[in-house]
Formats: sequence, structure tokens, C-alpha cells
Amino acid sequence: MHDLVVRDLEQARNRTLGLTDLDDPTLVTQHDPLMSPLVWDLAHVGQQEELWLLRAGDPARPGMLPPAVDALYDAFKHPRAERPSLPPGAVDPPATRPASRATVISQL
Repeated sequence: MHDLVVRDLEQARNRTLGLTDLDDPTLVTQHDPLMSPLVWDLAHVGQQEELWLLRAGDPARPGMLPPAVDALYDAFKHPRAERPSLPPGAVDPPATRPASRATVISQL
């Protein structure tokens, strides 16, 4: 079961990265009020993988991201309308980079 989950996560990550291989202006733009900037969504996916897979869903447990950055991906605290104005760097933390997301999966 474990190997299947890891394989499926790797496949999903590769598909996501392939679909979002876009230039920076496209990634950071909020294209519609009902959507987040793509870079925020990618970061959110990485942060959620790390939260649920490595910290068992416990936000109090130390994670890969500094707590202040980790909190930026709480969708309840940061509605879509404010996500484009989150601090620079917060929209591209290490959790969104393929190597860091691979690190999460390698620790399963």
C-alpha cells in the first residue's frame, strides 16, 4: 500500500508540474476572483503534503517551513482576494519546489 501511495503522489506531482510549467507572470497573476494565483496553489499543495504526510495533520509539530510562512497557506485565514498580495517569497517557499516536494515523499 505504501509504495502505491508514494507512486501515485509522484505521478500527481509530475502531472501538476507539467501543467503549470508557465512563466512567472502567469504563475503569480490572479486570473479570476474565484481562483488563487497558481503559485499560491502550488505552494499550498506542497505545504499540505508536508502537513498531512509528515506531521500527521498537526500544525503544532515543527515542519519544513518557518511557522510564519507555513501559516500563509491556511486557506481559512487568507481568502483568495488577499493571496496575490501575500509577502514576496511567501508565494514560492521551498515546499513548492520539486526537490522539496520530493523530500516530503521520500520521507514517507
